[in-house]
Amino acid sequence: MANIVYAKFHQNAPTSALLFLTFTIGVTLGAGYELLEYSEDVLTGSSRLGDGPDTGNDLLMDFIGAALATLSVRSWYKRKN
Repeated sequence: MANIVYAKFHQNAPTSALLFLTFTIGVTLGAGYELLEYSEDVLTGSSRLGDGPDTGNDLLMDFIGAALATLSVRSWYKRKN
């Protein structure tokens, strides 16, 4: 099923849309994890959240990781075509 959806999306979507989707999914997952950390700290008092720069550093690393994933997908796509 996933292959069919990917094939239909891939045929109709330009490469830039696929790259944008790759980047936004990566950043969204990272930000979601930070929200999970925050909610766990607030609800259970676990002190897992850390200080302010920790969250900023984590979000920066999420951004860099998503950018690297996007560049990897872009280079794979260029090599394939």
